[in-house]
Amino acid sequence: MTARRLVSRLQRRRKPGWRVVLLDECHARLFPTRAPQCAKRGHYPEIPLSDRHGKCAVFGAADLHSGRVFHHLARSLSGAEQLVLLEQVAAAYPDERVLQVWDNGPTHRNRRVQEWLAQHQQVVCFWLPPYCGADVNPIEHCWRWFREHVTHNHLFESVEQLMDAAHEFFREVASHGPAVLRGARE
Repeated sequence: MTARRLVSRLQRRRKPGWRVVLLDECHARLFPTRAPQCAKRGHYPEIPLSDRHGKCAVFGAADLHSGRVFHHLARSLSGAEQLVLLEQVAAAYPDERVLQVWDNGPTHRNRRVQEWLAQHQQVVCFWLPPYCGADVNPIEHCWRWFREHVTHNHLFESVEQLMDAAHEFFREVASHGPAVLRGARE
């Protein structure tokens, strides 16, 4: 069975007492990611640029059935920072088992993360095969939406300003529920 088919099957069927949570992470940078934009004929939009470099790590998780989104922002993609997100998810579902769907990122295989998983028996991991593309994991739709609203054609003066914009995005996303995983742009 392919990973895409498995995720599709998980979306259709929900076992009582289980939550399916999709996890992933990305970087957000101070300088803008370029994206097409509309302009009147003869007018060319200006995209501000800077030589300042800075980034923040964005850790995210989404419940496959309810669309509930969890996030954690940090300065680096480390196992210790990944644990903050795992604690959020485990605390949200204390009386249910959690099936985490993950790719094979380095922070997921970190020793601290593996120790945490061994201590938390309510959490079971499903590792997406390494050959799977990013489009298999529906949380990738959330990252696309994140980039459109936060980083495309936006220049940030500081990492704190970038993190504030990211927090604002996730506050707004919380009201959209399952649309987040469908990639809807409401």
